[in-house]
Amino acid sequence: MQQARQPGAVPCGRLLGQPREAYVMAMAEGTMTLVVEDFTGQMRHRASGVPLDATLGEVISSVTNRLRLPANDSQGRPVTYAARANGVSLNEGDRVGDVLTENDVVTLTQNVTAG
Repeated sequence: MQQARQPGAVPCGRLLGQPREAYVMAMAEGTMTLVVEDFTGQMRHRASGVPLDATLGEVISSVTNRLRLPANDSQGRPVTYAARANGVSLNEGDRVGDVLTENDVVTLTQNVTAG
């Protein structure tokens, strides 16, 4: 018989060696869930268990692969991304818990450097 999943609990990525209850508590205290999308809104990823003290730069680098965003432009230069949520531009050094709330939608856009 399968147990009912508690809201916010995700079976994958569970704390190693810890019972499910410990994972659910970790999800409730000190982490949040965000929805991260590309600028078109076509690629979305639900990021669960994001630590409140993580920087947005850390979140951006961890989800760009999951969204299948390019790491390099057509000339091979590294691509960087900017984040926006609730109509506000966010800085890479901002702490998640300071600038975002549970289930906020964060939109990533490519930074364009003029040559």
